[in-house]
Amino acid sequence: MTRALHEKIICQKSVLLASGAGEQHDSWQDIAEVWAAATRVSDRPETEARQTRFTTSYRLLMRHQDILEETRRILWRGKIYQVTGMGQPNARGQMLEIMVREELPA
Repeated sequence: MTRALHEKIICQKSVLLASGAGEQHDSWQDIAEVWAAATRVSDRPETEARQTRFTTSYRLLMRHQDILEETRRILWRGKIYQVTGMGQPNARGQMLEIMVREELPA
């Protein structure tokens, strides 16, 4: 299985940062850079506010690490992917499956 893990991805989590004025704002923090297997799951158009966008979904499979369970966003091939689901596909818990979605303009 490790030979199939040929895509390098960066896993990120959401963090709150304090600004100089005491306000807080959301930011993203890298938590791990790992190798994964990527499989395209679907492409579908979505219409919102009279604009059509194509949503592409992928299944990413990687070696399980506890810290990866905090992942909420993936950076891969210079693009941003939102995490839509997470699970462990095998009974021994050695591999972690993360479902992600990329939105592209039509």
